[in-house]
Parts: sequence; structure tokens; C-alpha cells
Amino acid sequence: MLDALVKAARKGGDVAGAVTAVAALDTIEADAALIRQTTRQSRPDVLRELVPEHRVFKQTGPRFLASFTFEGGRVSAPLLAAIGVLRGLGGDRRSALPANLPLGHVEGLGDRRRRGAGWVQATPRDDR
Repeated sequence: MLDALVKAARKGGDVAGAVTAVAALDTIEADAALIRQTTRQSRPDVLRELVPEHRVFKQTGPRFLASFTFEGGRVSAPLLAAIGVLRGLGGDRRSALPANLPLGHVEGLGDRRRRGAGWVQATPRDDR
């Protein structure tokens, strides 16, 4: 949509027409609200953001985690530890989460300095 807007503006064309040809204004308005919500400088409400995805993850999460080998840098160690715990549970919803569940990756979501310093690589596993 931004490409269409820029192209129309540079050619002196109908900017509104170019934008609405790509997406309806209601869709653009909803996308803008979502972008504002996800790019706020305040601490994210992680649990509220995860609730809609919980059911889907319960169904597909164990298979997804078992399908990849995850590797990462030093900064991503808390996330990799959490992945290891979830993989170890193997989708057994009756198992309680350990008391020392690593959550360091959740606290760092809004910290841009840390985000750029680490990485996580997911490679499909052949040993399934």
C-alpha cells in the first residue's frame, strides 16, 4: 500500500484512489490500530497478546517444537531454555510447568538494544 501511495504521489496522481485500490479504508484503519498497539514504547502485555493464540499453539506447538533444532546467540539463551522446557513436556497438558521456568526472553521483548544483539536459528530436524 505504501508503494502505491508513493508512486501515485510522485506521478501527481490520485493518492486516495491508489491507496483504496490496494485495501479498503476499514482494513487500513484496523491495520493502523494494530501497528500502533504493537509499536508502543510501554511494556507489552504479553499474556493479553498470547491469549488468542493459545488454542492454536496447544494443538500445533509440540509438533512444531519437535520439528526444528533451535540454535542461538548468547542473548537468546533464555528463549532457547524456554523452548527446551516446552519441548521436554512434549505437549502433555497435565504436566505442570517447572517453578524455575525461564522467562528472561519475555522481559526483553521491548528492549531494542538486546533485540539486535541476539538471534535464533530454527533448522528443520531430520530425526523425527
